[in-house]
Amino acid sequence: RKNGKPSGHMPGLIAAMRVLRELYGGTEATQFGPLALRAIQGVLVERGAARKYINDQCANIKRMFKWAVSMEMLSATVHQALTTVPGLRRGRTKARETKPVLPVPDELVEATLPFMPAIVADMVRVHRLIGCRPTELCMIRPRDIERSTDIWIYRPESHKTEHHGRGRTIFIGPKAQATLGPYLE
Repeated sequence: RKNGKPSGHMPGLIAAMRVLRELYGGTEATQFGPLALRAIQGVLVERGAARKYINDQCANIKRMFKWAVSMEMLSATVHQALTTVPGLRRGRTKARETKPVLPVPDELVEATLPFMPAIVADMVRVHRLIGCRPTELCMIRPRDIERSTDIWIYRPESHKTEHHGRGRTIFIGPKAQATLGPYLE
C-alpha cells in the first residue's frame, strides 16, 4: 500500500493466488516446494502463457511465501527453497515470447490530438516533451515547479521510486512551458 491505496502489484498477486489455489489449494504451505513451483511453470507454459507472465507469476508466489515467513507463519526454509527455482529463460523454454511494446508513432499521436478535449491534448503534448510518467503529469502543482530559470524544474512530491530514498527531477523546456504555463496560473 502507498498513501493508503493498493499498490500496482495487487492484480498480479491476485492472479498468482488463483493459479496457486487452483493447482495446490489442498496442499499445506509447508509442503509447497520447488517441484510444485516448477509444475506451475509447466502448467502455465502448456496453457500458452508468455514467458515474462510466467516469471512474474512465479515471482509473485515467492513474494507471498516471503511475506508469510516475515509474519512468522512459515519457516524460512520454505521460502529459501522456492528461491532456488530460476525463472524461464529466453530461448530455453517452450513458453511463447511477447513482442516488444513500441512507442506510438508521432504521426498517429498528432492525428489523434484534434479529437481530444483541449486539456487532454495539452497533457499529451507536455508529456511527449518532458518524458515524465503519466501519473507525474497528472499530479503537477505550481508549488512543485521551480520557475526561476530558463528551464523549469519539476520535483514531484511523490513518485514511483521514492521508496529508494531518491528525489525525482524533471526538466521543463520552453516548448512545454508554453503549453503548461497557462494551467499554472
